[in-house]
Amino acid sequence: MRSNPDLPPMFDLHPLADVAQVRAKARRLAAGGGEAGTFIWAPHEGQFSACLILAPDEPLHTAALAIYLGMLALGDAVGTLIPPGIDLTFRWPNQLNLNAARLGAVDLDLPPNTGADEMPEWLLLSFTLAINAGGADVNLDTTTLEDEGCLDIESAALLEALARHALVWSNRWQDDGFAPVRSAWAARVAAETELVPLKIGNGRFLDLDAAGDLVVEIGRGPRTVPLLEALEEQLKA
Repeated sequence: MRSNPDLPPMFDLHPLADVAQVRAKARRLAAGGGEAGTFIWAPHEGQFSACLILAPDEPLHTAALAIYLGMLALGDAVGTLIPPGIDLTFRWPNQLNLNAARLGAVDLDLPPNTGADEMPEWLLLSFTLAINAGGADVNLDTTTLEDEGCLDIESAALLEALARHALVWSNRWQDDGFAPVRSAWAARVAAETELVPLKIGNGRFLDLDAAGDLVVEIGRGPRTVPLLEALEEQLKA
């Protein structure tokens, strides 16, 4: 198992020995002034876990859209490493599925008590996915790369691919704005069958609006659910 991934030169790597400590260590680094563009990562045979420190220059309601960029980067990274014919889709707001079962997620951490119109001092994208179950039972709602026939994929290779695609999508966003990120993300949703669990009931995915909020069909008409509302619920969980 490799422990020395080769990242594009604009990224720094802060390696750890314990995969269970990646997110907690990344939060401390980010809050302590860690450099934007730093990946915090630990090699592990069964679990991929990495975090990326960001330095936003926009209010939280716009900066939080980075979660979609992170999902596209992770989805594209996985897509380059798995065999063709495996269905990789997204579930709002932050879940990656393989063949309709949960493979992983992208989470967003930020300083506490940051208002939607305030500029966060830092943001942290946290990436997790299951490489293999390591002997543990996997329920029907979750899966691993190995269970879907994606063998011999190492955490280091995932990090290398993630960094490359994060750079691609970051450049795309800077050049063309949020619109191509929005359309690419929405195209990854299995809209015909995807039910989004919400506090107000399960709704059918329709689209993302221009602000990155969910447009969902509940009952007889569409409803809009703010992205920040969903992310705040996850941060409290």
